[in-house]
Amino acid sequence: MEKSCPSNIKFLILLLTVSSMMFSMVPRTRGQIHLPCSSEDDCKAIECQGGTAHCINRQCQCTTFQIKKITCFNNFDCFNKCGPKSSIHRCVNGRCIC
Repeated sequence: MEKSCPSNIKFLILLLTVSSMMFSMVPRTRGQIHLPCSSEDDCKAIECQGGTAHCINRQCQCTTFQIKKITCFNNFDCFNKCGPKSSIHRCVNGRCIC
């Protein structure tokens, strides 16, 4: 019985280590990337899950919507130019996000 006691302790330590590692794992999520940028070229090297990186408000952000090369001054301009099928109508940096 003396040999089983140290192996039980080793098993308990291993079990605690593995369980703590499981709780410390962070699941992958879709989020914003907060990298400064001045143009679309600054964000080309970023790989996004299910989207593309664009320079929006001077930060690289992963988006699933489409940024059109339509100039705008306000959100209402984009509503008229993107059409009613688009759920997002935003004017960012002088371009419509549809």
